Amino acid sequence: EGARVDKGQRLASLDASDILARIDSVRAQIDEAQALLDELVAGPRKQTIDAAEAEVRRWEAMLQLARVTEERQRGLLRSQASSVQQFDEARYSVAQMEASLASAEHVLSELREGTRKERLAAQSARLAVLRSELASLEVDLGDTQLFAPFDGVIARRFLDEGTIADSAAVVLRLLQIEPLEARFGVSPRDALTLRVGDAATVSIAGRSAEAKVLRIEPELDRATRTIGVYVELPVELQWAIPGQTASLAMARPEADQLWVPVTALVKAPRGMWSVMAVEPSAEGGGLVVQRRDVQVVETQGEFSRIVGSMVSANDRIVRDGIHRISVGMPVEVVQ
Repeated sequence: EGARVDKGQRLASLDASDILARIDSVRAQIDEAQALLDELVAGPRKQTIDAAEAEVRRWEAMLQLARVTEERQRGLLRSQASSVQQFDEARYSVAQMEASLASAEHVLSELREGTRKERLAAQSARLAVLRSELASLEVDLGDTQLFAPFDGVIARRFLDEGTIADSAAVVLRLLQIEPLEARFGVSPRDALTLRVGDAATVSIAGRSAEAKVLRIEPELDRATRTIGVYVELPVELQWAIPGQTASLAMARPEADQLWVPVTALVKAPRGMWSVMAVEPSAEGGGLVVQRRDVQVVETQGEFSRIVGSMVSANDRIVRDGIHRISVGMPVEVVQ
């Protein structure tokens, strides 16, 4: 906690020894499949083809010898110098040699034509499957690593080393502090006067400096009835601590300063005050209580002077008994 980290720095990791072992296994299978595919693409070696050609020549020579023997036995059989058995052996030897020669010629033909395209396609598909499996494992490996999404400071560490964590466990809280930003809730009327890039005066702990408007939220906060305005703090205020209260100075006409009974004020977060206003319900059908943030300028006796664009003259507010009502409660105004 308190350590500075850089974007992309590894912050935490899960035990991934089983995934690493599977990755090594798949990579070895990919190397084996790639080597076999390269061999199939290259086809048989010249030495293998030469050996097949020599085998064909050997069977051609043996076939020629068998045919000569058959003719000799045929002549001897006619002169009754040989038996029918010897002639049949010579004749069937020729047939055997012809079959062996045909087989050797087929082998030689396959070697000369190279690997069949179907076998190449099958091996390529197997290689693609293995590579997809490797990509999936690498995604799983990446899920075991937690990297910093931006430069910042570790604000809180929720888990210790060696803890068994599930997929929903919160490990760290990282604060982005460069540059620091401040968020202000302003009234819709004031928000319309601001533009991204406008200069704004921000005060923190009694020190003021000119800042720049970064973003303006596009919708109204239903709870506070304000619009969020984000301001980038200048270098003069970069010493501020995240979570510290800041003030945004905006020009406000003197006519907007109103007096209310002290009993109508409610303590609000971030050093502000609120009053409870009664207004028509957004859904229709009566009146409801809504909170309006204001700033107390001074107090004289039972009344306080307030500043705030969320309340204007002739608004109806609850003057006392505030502890008995809540925001959104339907009410009836009794004369």
